Amino acid sequence: DCNSYPASLGTSLKGGGSPSTCPATNTYINSVPTDPNPTDRKYSYSSDGITYTLCAALEIAPSPAIDVSGCQSCTITCNYKVTNP
Repeated sequence: DCNSYPASLGTSLKGGGSPSTCPATNTYINSVPTDPNPTDRKYSYSSDGITYTLCAALEIAPSPAIDVSGCQSCTITCNYKVTNP
């Protein structure tokens, strides 16, 4: 509807009013999930509106290792990253 990814994750995701297909009255997620174990693990989200990156500190690191350059805000070292597109 909004033709872009949200710039950040707040407590909910709602329309921004622009374009007209993305009215501020649209609620996409009432409550953005939080990390169930925030003291030990963390994830981060970043977006420029065209692409997004999710980074996470997984309990078991992926094998082979993933290039996590550009990840930010993990309380411990992020070992997983996905970017779209």
